[in-house]
Amino acid sequence: IVFSLEFVSTMVQTLNLILLTASELHGLRVLLSKAFDRSTSDGNKVIKKEDGNADDLFDTLFKCWCHSPVATFSFCLLA
Repeated sequence: IVFSLEFVSTMVQTLNLILLTASELHGLRVLLSKAFDRSTSDGNKVIKKEDGNADDLFDTLFKCWCHSPVATFSFCLLA
């Protein structure tokens, strides 16, 4: 099955809006935010992986979200 880039971009934008606003997806947003633990050590920013499932989820969704630059940016801010 072949989809046009316009369709994929529109679909990603729609899914991004749902991810950011739907209260039912709060658990998914929390899981995504745990994909990286941002903590400081000696003044340097250190990124430690918390959960393999969260990392896999982020990696999978990131590949899809890359079809829309604005959605990608908000997705990365969420994580």
